[in-house]
Amino acid sequence: MGRYTTCPLLIDDIRRLTISDFKKLSLIDFNSARQYTQVINWNSSRTNEITARISVDFLGNGIYKFHYSYNEVPVHYYVEIVSEPSNLGKGEVYYFKCPKSKLKCRTLYLYHGVFVHRSLCKGALYESQIHSKKYRELDTIFGNVFGLDRMYEQLYVKNRKKYYKGKKTKWFSKLRKEIDRAENINLLEFNKLMN
Repeated sequence: MGRYTTCPLLIDDIRRLTISDFKKLSLIDFNSARQYTQVINWNSSRTNEITARISVDFLGNGIYKFHYSYNEVPVHYYVEIVSEPSNLGKGEVYYFKCPKSKLKCRTLYLYHGVFVHRSLCKGALYESQIHSKKYRELDTIFGNVFGLDRMYEQLYVKNRKKYYKGKKTKWFSKLRKEIDRAENINLLEFNKLMN
């Protein structure tokens, strides 16, 4: 007889829906009284699941109906999107209202067949929380080496200012320090850690 798994559920591996996904698909439109259906398809790069297909019906007043099948069982329920004024005083910030806990959130996670707030994913951990102490030490020293290409991409992103009024910006200074640290890794430190 098989055993129950003892490895934790990783939040990084759970399928999710975000408010920004809804904005990209132009699903947030409270002024419109029309009803429409949007089908969301996505592939997962980290898990063996191939695709997911969710139909979202806008019913008006910020209420959406989700239709999809989970393990070949059809699932239907309602999710509300609420808005609050921005703390900057310009525009509004949109949130999902979790169908189970009624908590506001910007990301819903697929847990036991229903998209819910992260607090309902019992025992779920981030990947960084399950690394050993030795791995975390190595990551603090050598993690920048493996992310060097990503840092150079950030350095040359369009419309990012490196200088403002003749001074380096904070993000540029921080990024430059990380790049310098990654390029000047000391092999003696590595040997000391490995012994």
